[in-house]
Amino acid sequence: MKIHGTAKGAALSMKDFGVAFGGGISPETQYCQPLYDESIPVGTWYGGGSREGVQFKTGHTLIGVSATKATVHSKLVGSPTGTMYFRIFNTSGTLQFEFGSKDVEELTEEVVSYQFNSGSSYTIQADDILALDFTGGDASNYVTTTKQNATGYTNEEFVDYDGSAFRYQATKGNSYCVTYLE
Repeated sequence: MKIHGTAKGAALSMKDFGVAFGGGISPETQYCQPLYDESIPVGTWYGGGSREGVQFKTGHTLIGVSATKATVHSKLVGSPTGTMYFRIFNTSGTLQFEFGSKDVEELTEEVVSYQFNSGSSYTIQADDILALDFTGGDASNYVTTTKQNATGYTNEEFVDYDGSAFRYQATKGNSYCVTYLE
């Protein structure tokens, strides 16, 4: 197993975390941004929108890798119904790949990591956006994803979707994990 990380500062000890698993035909590596300090709502009723996630900018470690699984850190608030999806979009908002879906009634009231595995893979491109997508809920019943309100994210930025376009916030980061083949 190979583990690597990058120092983030005194308050946060690790910016990214990677683990390589060997022994199979194609070893897998997991790249993670596990840190967060805020859970934010996801839904069309919310000003941040129905898609919250991360954009992979030119030079990001994940560009060109064959992603097989993705993990979102999420919870439910109240009693939302419907299905959430973990997807990759291009900058125009067009769906490129879907890692999977989950009935939101299966979520808990505490942040838990949920891994999605479509059974196939997708090669991540520069400017792709990995986002939790949920169009249901209301101000009392919704799902969340997590973000880190800090600087220092290398070649990525937090994004949300207001229903017509993605909005970018370079000073914040989304917490997620992507598993890929080496």
